[in-house]
Amino acid sequence: MTGAYGEALVVTELIKRGYVALNANSSVKSHRSIDIVCIRYDDATWTHKSVLIQVKARRGRDFPTGYNLSESINVDLLNKEVKGPYVFIYLHDENAPEYYILSRK
Repeated sequence: MTGAYGEALVVTELIKRGYVALNANSSVKSHRSIDIVCIRYDDATWTHKSVLIQVKARRGRDFPTGYNLSESINVDLLNKEVKGPYVFIYLHDENAPEYYILSRK
């Protein structure tokens, strides 16, 4: 439930900031590389930009990344598998979660 809660928090924050955000896990359960599809578009021209977001939520001290130690140091694998930014959410306080964003750059 922690993961689902974290994903819902990220979707909510993105919507509050004017983005269209969809939880990819509502159609593909526990997709390895994508949790949220985020879209920003221009109403006048319908041009758009999208980003695929991976969310990792944790109530304790360690964040699961979805990769074991040997995978996490394999740069070729990570370049292939990591589709977009990661959002890490530390849920130490239900009313004040801490967000950390790790981009591909």
